[in-house]
Amino acid sequence: MLIALEEMGIKFDAVVGTSIGAIIGGLFALEGSAQNLKEKAKEIITSKDFLSLGLNAFRKDGTIFHKLAEKFYMGKLLFKEAQIDVAKTERIFRDLFKDATFEQTKIPFATVALDLATGDDFVFDHGPLMIGTWASAAIPGIFPPVVYDEKILIDGGVTTDLPVRICRRYGVDVVIGVYLGGSILRKEEYKTGFQILKRSAEILNYRVNEPNLIDADVLIHPHLEQIHWADFSRIDECVEEGKHAVLRRQKEIREALSLRNRIKRLFRFLKHP
Repeated sequence: MLIALEEMGIKFDAVVGTSIGAIIGGLFALEGSAQNLKEKAKEIITSKDFLSLGLNAFRKDGTIFHKLAEKFYMGKLLFKEAQIDVAKTERIFRDLFKDATFEQTKIPFATVALDLATGDDFVFDHGPLMIGTWASAAIPGIFPPVVYDEKILIDGGVTTDLPVRICRRYGVDVVIGVYLGGSILRKEEYKTGFQILKRSAEILNYRVNEPNLIDADVLIHPHLEQIHWADFSRIDECVEEGKHAVLRRQKEIREALSLRNRIKRLFRFLKHP
């Protein structure tokens, strides 16, 4: 998506990311260009440290093995905070961002995490990139939370999947949002309490985040429902679908960025900040 947006000649005033968007957004903001992102991503997911995380175990293929594995991993969480330990997680995020800071990005950048104690969003826009991206992408039960400034922080996507309002804090008048979630509609059978609980959490997450989806000036929604989040072997398909998703919204993007519409939004904001 970023490559396609760049090819349209779009310049970014700021980038705000949550969860996987924090990682991709951080790499993009640090480099100031999307041209090498796919190669960088492939380099990362084939590295020894990344493979050692064992994320492939969370992929769904409908086999008995994976159904049993899912129950096994959920059972383990009764006794530990996450499937992946702190040392491995810290190593992979340090490999990604080294000692870079938010202040060093070529495009202003921020990430959003969730404070477990207060339930509030916690915004990172200064300090080490590895900490801000790790906290924002700390998927509950998969990656360990980040303890920072006496706060326990997890994946911001739990409540702020698309951080539109936070993006506007940085003076952005046109927000192009990218939503990777699937359709809320599901035609499945729910035969266990765990399946019902998991489905309930999905619905709750969607309802909480729905206002953010509506608030974006343009919403890009790639069709990635058939690709599991832990299936890193299909990165080329994801990139291509991202380009197609931008093309499907190309007219809306150009209209949103037109001078007339930007002036109208500015006056609306000044009237109702």
